[in-house]
Formats: sequence, C-alpha cells, structure tokens
Amino acid sequence: MALLEGSGVRLLVRGLAALFGIAVVRYFYGGYTDRKRIQQFKAQGIPVLPHSWLWGHLKVMGDFRAVSPSDTNMYEFHRWLKANMSTYFPGETQMPPVVYLDLWPFTGGMALVTDADMIPQFMQKPDLPKYYMVEDFLKPLTGGRDIVSISGPVWKLWRTRFNPSFAPRRVLALLPELMEEVEVFVDLLRQKAGRSTAHGNAWGEMFQLHEKTVNLTFDVILRAAVDIRLREQSRETPSPLIQAMASQIEMMSKTAHGSQFSLGIKMPWDHKVIADNNRVMASYVMPQILTKIKEAEAQIQGNGHSSSSSNDGSSSSSSGSSGSSLADDPEFIDLLISNLKAFLFAGHDTTASTICFMAHELARKPECLRRLRDEHDAVLGPDPARASAVLRESPHLIYQLPYTTAVIKETLRLHPLAATLRRAPEDFKLVAHQKSGAGSGSSGGGVGYPLAGFAGWLSAPLVAVDERHWGPRAHEFLPERWFTTTTTTTAAGAAADEAGPLRPDGGSGSSAVRGDAWAPFSIGPRNCIGMELAMVELRLVSVLTARLFDIEEDWEEWDRLQGEKATPGDKMRGERLYWTGKGTVHPKDGMPVHVRLAAGRRAEE
Repeated sequence: MALLEGSGVRLLVRGLAALFGIAVVRYFYGGYTDRKRIQQFKAQGIPVLPHSWLWGHLKVMGDFRAVSPSDTNMYEFHRWLKANMSTYFPGETQMPPVVYLDLWPFTGGMALVTDADMIPQFMQKPDLPKYYMVEDFLKPLTGGRDIVSISGPVWKLWRTRFNPSFAPRRVLALLPELMEEVEVFVDLLRQKAGRSTAHGNAWGEMFQLHEKTVNLTFDVILRAAVDIRLREQSRETPSPLIQAMASQIEMMSKTAHGSQFSLGIKMPWDHKVIADNNRVMASYVMPQILTKIKEAEAQIQGNGHSSSSSNDGSSSSSSGSSGSSLADDPEFIDLLISNLKAFLFAGHDTTASTICFMAHELARKPECLRRLRDEHDAVLGPDPARASAVLRESPHLIYQLPYTTAVIKETLRLHPLAATLRRAPEDFKLVAHQKSGAGSGSSGGGVGYPLAGFAGWLSAPLVAVDERHWGPRAHEFLPERWFTTTTTTTAAGAAADEAGPLRPDGGSGSSAVRGDAWAPFSIGPRNCIGMELAMVELRLVSVLTARLFDIEEDWEEWDRLQGEKATPGDKMRGERLYWTGKGTVHPKDGMPVHVRLAAGRRAEE
C-alpha cells in the first residue's frame, strides 16, 4: 500500500513537472515568435526600430525610461519616439505608418498605427475585435463581461440595450440633473477662490484639481447611469464606492503596460481585494438596479408593450414568456452590473482628466478663454449666475455653442487619454498609401503591414499632431481649426488671417476635419457609447465655470509643500503637467492649481 502511495505521489510530481515544462516552453516559444516576426519585417524592407534577438526593443524602451520621470504614461513614448526619429529611424523623414514594438517578456507585441488613413482599415471595415490586453485590463472590474471586452452577438445584444440610455435625447432630458452636480463643483471652486479686495480678486489656496474633477464626474456618471445621487463632491471622506473603484483601478493597472517593466503578476491576496471591491460596488448599485427593472416591467405590463428599455439598459425583450422578472435572473443581473461598473470607470476617469487639460490649455491661451466667455455671453446671456436657469428653460442651447465645442475637441486632440487595441486574424495587413510613406519611400506605396500577432494600437498622440492632417500648426491649441474659415486671433485679441492651413483642405473647403484623424472616442460600431454624455458634461463644466473663475497651475506652492519629496525636474516636452498613469492618462500630481474669481466678479456673488 505504501509502495502504491509513493508511486502515486511520484506520478503526480512528474505530471506537474511536465505541465510546468510545457508552460515554460510555450512561454519562451512565444518570445521567440515575437523576435522572429520583427526580424522578418526588417528583411522585407519594412522600417523597424533597432532590434535585438536577445533584448527585442527593450533597449529602446529603456532609453525612453532613462530620460522620463518614473510615472510617465506610455502615451508619452509615442511623441518621444517621433522627436527622436532620426536616431531610431535614420534616413526617414516621416514616422513609418506602423511602428512595431517587441517588449517580450513584459507584454505581447504591439503595432503603433501612426497613419490616419489606416484607422478605418482595422477599426471600421473590418471592425476588428479588442485585443486580449483590453479584456485583461478590465477583468478585475468586470470579469470580462462588459461591452468593451466581449464581441459577436452578445456584444451586439448588450450594445443595443444600452444605446437608448446614452442617446442625445435622453442626455438632453438629464440636463437638469447633470447641472445639479456641476453646480456643486462650481460651489467648491468658489470656496477655493481667494478673497475679493479693493485691489482685485486674490488667488486662493493650492489644491489638486484632478481630485475635484474625479468626484464631479463620478457623481455625474452615477446619476446618469443608475439615477443615484452619491454626493461624492460634498463628502469630507471618500465613499466606500469610490474607494472600491480607486482600489480596483490600481489592481487593473498592474497588468496595464509592459513598458513599466513589470510582469503584471497578481499576488494571491490581490484576488481577495478584487472580490471585496466588486462586492462593495455591487452593493451600492444593486438595489437601484432591481428597483428600475421592476418599475420598467410594471410600466410595460401596464401599457401592454412587448419591449422597452429602461435607464439601466434592461429591456423587456429579454424577459421570458413565463412572465418571470429579469430581476430574478442572476445571469442578466451579473452582466448588467459588470457593464455598469465599466461605465462608471470609463465615464468618470477620462472626463475628469479632460477637464484638467482643458483648464491647462485655456490658462495658456487667454485669447481663447476670452472668445469662450464671449460665446457664453452671446448664447446664455451676460450674467454667468443665470446660465443654469437659462439652460433649464432652453436646454437645446447646450448644442448651440460651437466655439465651446471646438475648445473641447481641441483639448481631446492634443490630450488623447484612452488606448484602442485591436486583434487581427492571420494574413491581415494594413496598407499604406503613397503619401503616408517616409522619405525613402519604403514605408508607403501600397506596402502591407502585418498585424496578426500584434496589438493594433491607434497612436492617437501622433495622429493628432500629424501636419499632413492638421497643417503646420498641428502642435498648437487652436480651436479655430474646427471652423471652415481660416481666421484666428492674435495674442492681442485682434483678428488675423491664417497664413497656412489649419486642416488638410487648407481651410478653403466646407468640410470639417476628417473624422479618422480625430478619434478620442474611437470610430466605427465599437466607438465609445458614452461620447454624447461626455461632450455634454464638458460643455456644462465650461459654461458654468469659464466666466466665473481663473484657474492657474501652482507648482511653486506644490513643491514647497512637498519639501524634500518635490520633483521640479520631472518634465516631459518641457512641461511640468505631463501625462502620467499606468493605464489611462492622468495629469501629473493631480494638477495642482489655485483659483481666483474672474475680473468683474466678487466673492459675495
């Protein structure tokens, strides 16, 4: 008996060793395959970064990390690479339309698509599925059961269910509720503003703007998606819900980018943290979800309709013929909560950062801020205090603010925040047009760029400043480029004719900027479902704050308070406010600012 038991143990050990050996072989074979692909591209004449069989492109990434602050976001790598193109692509006068990255063993291969002409080829026709890294990133939050991660008929079903909840008509109907949340934000800024004196309005104390905008956007998305008023902005300490979300985002970031030189391995205790966070978030939204489902079903039965859609995306078309309630279907509820958590994450994270970067750009361009305020005076009346009342009486006016919309679009162009990664089948290639080729001609002329085995990554930071699409002033913040005329304003505020084109058509035609070159919400059928809500929220923040406050970065006070921990030398592209974060983009150090009441306003108003 003992002999048999000993043999069984040895057999088990051998089996486990064999499985481990197979896993190791597969792991290293994957690395070999990545290395081999890049070497094959090089042999075919496709421009590639300096590549090593041993290190892949880790040395290039190491060069970037050596000159970048430790918290720099991977998106900064894109523009750094272009700034150092002569070093890494000698002889080329333009970036190759596809830049391959081999960062094994830290992450799979990536293909940075830098040419807007290629974007529809893998995001529209065909609409390739999301890359596995997207699902891995969201898995701690949603278990991979959300409309970003899933594909096929299940994705289509849930996208159809949720579309009405984010349609323009419903967002417009929500305007009064959204304004309530933004008005709380306005009150908080007023409290942070300095005192009014006979000599003018003083700057207030320094604070981190991103912390305030995160609370604002969390309140907004929760109100819009689940009709819950959390009042996160008014709390002295964070609610358990936002604490759980912040903790979960940290868990998600562990596997976000191999450029951080981290294998993204979760510890055993991490799984308990993830489960606890999801339990807390579900406990907040579950009661409201169940209530909404039952209300919707009762209304449907009362009206005698066979299908409808409630605010949370539940549709009676999914209920069984037996008349059982969807509230009793655990599979349906689980999918619904997974998607709502994805909305809460995506709906607050990027919008909060966009508000910060919009304030940053307007502070640097006072002539743009003046035009913005002039538009608000013209459309909403000269009294900023009545803007909310005017919009409640005439909500359609939120769509009659072209310069405000241009400011938002220009902010999103220069500060793209979220990544789009797609997965291609074997033999799939992107084709570059001749105009997209580099100076040597090797990058264009109908050359095919294989995408299979790589994460097809739209390089929004490079497409957004490509002079072929945006003219010679591509790096400048120019809201005027979104209009069909070429008239801009000088620093003194006077009108001036633009010498060069602001758009590919040189401003001579009637067409707007090509949509493919501006894709902060992605394009194609899998574009961001919350785009309309985000744009309306950003307009509301603009119209309710721009005329009341001046917002200015306050790095001096931030450094003073940090003492020995201050990092005044941390800069990218010569700026303190660079892109940070392991996943989505956030402003450096939460964007320390101070606020004062705008000229002509007083503290008691």
